[in-house]
Amino acid sequence: GGGTINSGTIPLPNGFRPEGIAVRNNGDFFVGSIPTGAIYKGNVQTGQGALLVQPQQGRAAIGVHIDEANNRIFVAGGPTGSGYIYDAASGASLAAFEFVTPATNTFVNDLAFAKGAAFFTDSRRPVLYRVALPTSGGLPAATDVQNIPLSGEFTMVPGFNANGIAATADGSWLIVVNSAAGALYRVNPQTGD
Repeated sequence: GGGTINSGTIPLPNGFRPEGIAVRNNGDFFVGSIPTGAIYKGNVQTGQGALLVQPQQGRAAIGVHIDEANNRIFVAGGPTGSGYIYDAASGASLAAFEFVTPATNTFVNDLAFAKGAAFFTDSRRPVLYRVALPTSGGLPAATDVQNIPLSGEFTMVPGFNANGIAATADGSWLIVVNSAAGALYRVNPQTGD
């Protein structure tokens, strides 16, 4: 896929079914494929692009976030109950975290970075998955994963709950969308309140 941009459109591979997207300051973007777990890398200026991460058996790519400091892509795996890390230059799979095993009643939807960690939402469970990021630039280990229950005013209702997530500029708060409730919550990243 790719080529010069016509009418403001950048074509993706047929059947790609894009979901999450992350964009760098240089115009490079990374977009995930819901059914295949593939990641397409392109450039918003030139329209050029290609698959960076090939389709991954048993994986999905929903939310996408760039770890600029370490040139990595973090991906929320939707119904797989997992999160993934890929090399942003080569597309190599670097790590996988199984937040929910077996992967039932889960949808790991989106993620944001704050306070030295990646925080993943789960639209089917009232919890955030916190993956501590080593200060050395190394890869997080399974022992770096923590479940943080969403509490306080956060209420689960039928349907997709915790969905989009962003961090305030200083990382003191996470802002979490509850799609089913039609509500926006300010969440303490340490306590989940």
